[in-house]
Amino acid sequence: MGVLEKLVVNSNLDYLFHKYFGISKLLKNISTPLNGSILEVGAGVGITTNFLANKFPNSSITAVDYDEKQVEIAKQKNLNPNVKFQQADGTNLPFTERSFDFCFAILVFHHISNFPKAISEIYRVLKPNGKFYIYDIPAKTWNPLHRWIKLGTPGIFSKGEFIKLLEQAGFKILNVESKLGFVIECYKI
Repeated sequence: MGVLEKLVVNSNLDYLFHKYFGISKLLKNISTPLNGSILEVGAGVGITTNFLANKFPNSSITAVDYDEKQVEIAKQKNLNPNVKFQQADGTNLPFTERSFDFCFAILVFHHISNFPKAISEIYRVLKPNGKFYIYDIPAKTWNPLHRWIKLGTPGIFSKGEFIKLLEQAGFKILNVESKLGFVIECYKI
């Protein structure tokens, strides 16, 4: 992620975006409480992690990010004992198979060059029937400005291509919503 993008995603503006549009859009569709172990891939400084911790207080959350500086900031800000932050690469997660009941990836895949590998890794660490919740930007079709100015957007995909990759990895799609971005709910078969 570039310096300019970090300034935006670590700001109060990003918090407000997620409160009214981002993660709140995804969380409003989850009507039953998620109790168990949650993995958040691409947690950054923990803005979305705090939304998850507030919505699912009975779950333990492991939040990972590739950028060690972002993880250190998240650790300093974290006040929730059910949340653990650590540095990890989404394409090579340091967890055993079938470690988590749920996984969230909020606006992260468009930052990962080898996003198909990250999808496979998430599949590997989810338990059977584990649910995977994604909110992202279909950069290939919706976001030409992002590509043109190259704001750290190595993952270029359309919504359809992304869904196909999820299915090829072994996920069953339960729900898809899209407007400016897309929200996908799926589970490990």
